[in-house]
Amino acid sequence: AAGGTADVGLVEEEGFDASQFLLLEPVLDLLELVSASKDPEKVSKAANGLAEKFENCHAILNNVLGTEVRGDKQVQRLEALEAKLHARRKLMEGYAELPLMKLAADTASQAGGTAQADST
Repeated sequence: AAGGTADVGLVEEEGFDASQFLLLEPVLDLLELVSASKDPEKVSKAANGLAEKFENCHAILNNVLGTEVRGDKQVQRLEALEAKLHARRKLMEGYAELPLMKLAADTASQAGGTAQADST
């Protein structure tokens, strides 16, 4: 929770305000103006104001960390990391099959069996 609070503080310092994303009312106002007004200048002014609000929202969203990487690039990165993980798992399985590792595992299991036999 503490990290989230710090992040919010940083965002607020950069001028972010959640109310900038409240766009329903301006959209409804524009629709009412379009249907009721015969003054194209008022409609144009309202439309330009709404377009500016959308551009501001878009600019804020573009500056959110992580959004600079497109979805297909994220999928490619995930697939590459999964392939690397799979290769490392195969290596670990290979190491576990080495004679020295089997000897260590057998010794450990025998020591465990002896300890159990001693406790009974």
